[in-house]
Amino acid sequence: MNDAGRKSVRHRVINRATIKGTLVIGIVQGLLGGIGFSFVGTQGAAFWGAVMTVASVIPGVGPALVWVPGAIYLFATSETGSAIGLTLWCALVVGTIDNVIHRCQTCSFW
Repeated sequence: MNDAGRKSVRHRVINRATIKGTLVIGIVQGLLGGIGFSFVGTQGAAFWGAVMTVASVIPGVGPALVWVPGAIYLFATSETGSAIGLTLWCALVVGTIDNVIHRCQTCSFW
């Protein structure tokens, strides 16, 4: 195989890995976000988890586009404990799980 063929194969492998990684991270973030919404009693928690899954493809801010308005709504409706709980869960767990997954891609079980 010539150099162009090797580069083509390598690009294909890299593209597939990137797409699979993005999908896995999105699903995990959406699932964890849905659990957070469910825990604080938000109606349609599964829906908001699904929206978070789709939004997670936006680098850096994707899941926050869903949970920040949710937390603001909870604060506005005087559900302060739920708002704080959702904020902590999403900021500390949902927002950082992608870093954990990226690091684990080099682990033996991945």
